[in-house]
Amino acid sequence: MLECITHLDITDCNRITDFGLASISARCTRIQNLNMSGLTRLTERGAELIMREPINGDPRGQDLESLNLTFCQSLGDKAIASFAPGLGNLATINLTGCTKVSDEGIKTLTECCACIQNLIISHCRLVTDRSMFLCSNEFWMEKLDISYCPRISDEGLGAVLKSSPGLIELNVSWCRKISDRTIAYITENNKSLRKLNVQAIEFITPEALDRLREANKLIEIMSGDPDMKHSKNDDGNNNNNEGEDTTSFDGESEEGSGGSPQSSGRGD
Repeated sequence: MLECITHLDITDCNRITDFGLASISARCTRIQNLNMSGLTRLTERGAELIMREPINGDPRGQDLESLNLTFCQSLGDKAIASFAPGLGNLATINLTGCTKVSDEGIKTLTECCACIQNLIISHCRLVTDRSMFLCSNEFWMEKLDISYCPRISDEGLGAVLKSSPGLIELNVSWCRKISDRTIAYITENNKSLRKLNVQAIEFITPEALDRLREANKLIEIMSGDPDMKHSKNDDGNNNNNEGEDTTSFDGESEEGSGGSPQSSGRGD
């Protein structure tokens, strides 16, 4: 039975340890979508079990397409180095809140997981423009979330925007080094962009966003301060969302965003 599971969601199953993950790795050989967000006891050893069976060392993860490690806060660059080499088909990875991840971890992903199209690294505050340059050289991006990454600037993000003209969704909220230059890059290069979050960025002006709306009639833009009573939606009208977190496009809070897969074996 377990061998047939392709979607597994064990979100917030805080009692699961590396031993439990070893059992999953030994029995679940065909997983395509794996959501382990909120597993606070997950260690580097547990992360390695994503791509290697614990007893015989048989490979795992060849079929894995989506991996969600949101707020697995003990994981960093070494953990990524332990599992990335076995995930050649990975298309989506969510590292939201993995605050130990730096440019070295992103470098490993670019070297081992060339199929990544959706990269969510919100709150990875150690990540810099170097990661953006690496991604621009190796990935064709469709979704990029770098919200709350204060070390990423127009220069690094611009490299991704130019190399991925098919980008569909971009979240740069609370990236304080982003400015109108990024909006100009988007206007020129990213005609397919449909969702853009630029909330809480003081160097992006309404005039630049108006020019973008004029060039791209289909784009949905979230701007302004999410903590204020009135923030602007895609048509420039005000939304009354006092105290509401609106940093996600899919109706979830930021901690739960990133396209985590639905499961045939969700953990409660």
